[in-house]
Amino acid sequence: MSGAMEHSVKSTGKVRTLIVDDAAFMRRALVTILSREKDIEIVGVAKHGKDALEAIDALDPDVVTLDVDMPVMDGITTIRHIMVRQPRPVIMVSALADNGRIALEALRLGAVDFFPKPSGTISTDMEHKGAEIGTIVKRASQINRKAIIRARWKSPKNKKLAEKDARAPSKVLFLWATGGGCTSYIRFLGNVSAAPDVAVIILQDVQGQALPSFCKELNNHVEWRVKTTPEGSFKGGECLLLSRLNYNIRKSKNSMQLAEEKATPTKRDLLLRKVAESFGSNCRCFLLSGRPDDIKILKSIQKTGVQIAILDPKKSVSDHVCETAVKEGLGPSLSEALLWERASALSNS
Repeated sequence: MSGAMEHSVKSTGKVRTLIVDDAAFMRRALVTILSREKDIEIVGVAKHGKDALEAIDALDPDVVTLDVDMPVMDGITTIRHIMVRQPRPVIMVSALADNGRIALEALRLGAVDFFPKPSGTISTDMEHKGAEIGTIVKRASQINRKAIIRARWKSPKNKKLAEKDARAPSKVLFLWATGGGCTSYIRFLGNVSAAPDVAVIILQDVQGQALPSFCKELNNHVEWRVKTTPEGSFKGGECLLLSRLNYNIRKSKNSMQLAEEKATPTKRDLLLRKVAESFGSNCRCFLLSGRPDDIKILKSIQKTGVQIAILDPKKSVSDHVCETAVKEGLGPSLSEALLWERASALSNS
């Protein structure tokens, strides 16, 4: 277990983190950055996947940051092994973040985030992204390990039909999937058939340079036509991946138009409110995963009459959030299969 540190005490109350990267300067940089966070403890480092698996067995870290391009065992192979042997939150930290195929594969296998590797040990970029990755690591530590399950691909059958017949959506499926719920919404899209009058909007965590190529790759595996650029027309059969909700909408005969508005606290949930107002009973909201402060937004949406269904907390990576949502009476707790059935029922009605 070369590179693994000895201090593996479990009683510190901090997020015990293992850093895996083949570049010594990047390992040092990530150790320096994350060690500044009082709630994070670096319990070990590893220089490739084989080292990482040995370190995980010995140190049982809460969170693993994992590079992709490494010798001996690359990051994608490593995450496959981790999720079979000892599932836990894995954050991909890689220079390949803009590679949609690799990002999608990592998230499909169970990674909770795909983060662009900072470009330099003392650059402004490193400092900025360092603070960001500290927040991501702490959030990842709250994830329900038992719910980390890979998504399996199905062959899309109706994409050409949906695209040919697409029109302005009369129904909307809104998936709430922040807090590491990528595999949940990937499975959702793979099991709910596209319909020419139904649009899907997903609030999720993939953002920045990774999102466009990620969408392009995901588009090859599901019936829905996946996109991320909200400006312009949005039609039935399309799935829009967003990382924020400060967008207004305007419905026309053949499409729905979205326009970004300056982000403010009062516009944090603007798009969801507008969708609820515009589609009413023809809008369904599905809470797959989330963060504690999302509950307040969902309560305001419930008041509009939009039905909310909640993934069974035991099956959600955000088990505490989903459990709170159920206790607050936001909606019923359902298995993934029943959520898919409910979404399909709206599509087929």
